[in-house]
Amino acid sequence: MLTDVASVCNAYRVDVIVSHTPVENASDEAALVRVQALFPQAQFIEQAGKNIFNKMANSVEYALGEGYEQAILIGSDLPSIMTSHLDCAFQALAHHELFFNPSSDGGYSLIAMSAWYPEVFDIAPKQEDQVLRLSLDQVSSCGARVKIGEVLDDIDTPEDVQDFLALAEKSEALAQTHTYKFFHQFTPNDVHD
Repeated sequence: MLTDVASVCNAYRVDVIVSHTPVENASDEAALVRVQALFPQAQFIEQAGKNIFNKMANSVEYALGEGYEQAILIGSDLPSIMTSHLDCAFQALAHHELFFNPSSDGGYSLIAMSAWYPEVFDIAPKQEDQVLRLSLDQVSSCGARVKIGEVLDDIDTPEDVQDFLALAEKSEALAQTHTYKFFHQFTPNDVHD
């Protein structure tokens, strides 16, 4: 999945900041070296925060604090990302402060900001099935202009893998992804186990 994300980011020719888990042992170091090979021009920073929302907030705040006027946050589990999704996000930021690609599970798979709204990430970890709604509720009182893009699903569960494979069967572009080629070699029962 990360290979597909890297392919899109590298093809798009934007500055990339990879926020990664802290390196605590040789195995982590080896994994980081593999990720660095996928993003040869990227800047790497360690994630900081108690939960996923803190980590995402710190990553976006870092990018905007480095002087970037816009930041797009995507996860490593988003093999269906295409450069057209980044186009939509950047275009939306021309007239909005926030842009989201929602996911079917109640969250979002991509968030873009042209101004810092920490409220977006003020979500309790137990509310993950309502992340997008809660994020939108948090920023509604701030006056931020928000645009919502198309549903773009990440892969969190075996069912998500099955959904991705079914979608890729209907999409020539997704059928060319590394993720599709990897999972397609297994039978449906292998993916589910």
